[in-house]
Amino acid sequence: AGVVISASHNPVEYNGIKFFSGDGYKLPDEVEDEIERLMDEGHRRYPEGGDIGQVEENPDAEELYAQHAMSTVKCSLEGLKVVVDCGCGAAYRITPKVLKALGAEVIAVNDDADGMRINVCCGSTNPDIICKMVVELGADLGIAHDGDADRVIACDEKGKIVDGDYIMAICGLDLMSRRQLPKNTIVATAYSNLGLI
Repeated sequence: AGVVISASHNPVEYNGIKFFSGDGYKLPDEVEDEIERLMDEGHRRYPEGGDIGQVEENPDAEELYAQHAMSTVKCSLEGLKVVVDCGCGAAYRITPKVLKALGAEVIAVNDDADGMRINVCCGSTNPDIICKMVVELGADLGIAHDGDADRVIACDEKGKIVDGDYIMAICGLDLMSRRQLPKNTIVATAYSNLGLI
């Protein structure tokens, strides 16, 4: 299992616990509901001895993730100027590091691990920061993460927002043109704009 303590896209007072199963995916809602029910009813088990389990620390985790992320990019980003708003969250080191390693010129903001400022007037919930900076600095694009870096909002060189639907459409059309999109299909959520279809 894995556990993430994060405010996701909210301020720090909304920090919560997110569990992942051994296969790296979030637990099903029913399992999370059962855990919450047991906690609410006061069912707390304090394991002892061999039942405690093990904690494994991996000091190379960040580098392993960076290498994995870079392995998915098949081109150089040399010549691109990118503004990145890390939202004072989980991506504060890794996104600038990966983009620089791929050749981009990176201007990073809110790239400190200040847990009290996570998502506060920054990141993907406040994309106006990157929009303004991209235009002012003559950058090619802007990227803004939320606190746990599972959401991204982008903007183009004119400071115009490029949301998830646009990003999926751009990636899908590009992959399709190169015959690399399985079944010529992208998968979206029920929240996606019907314009995506």
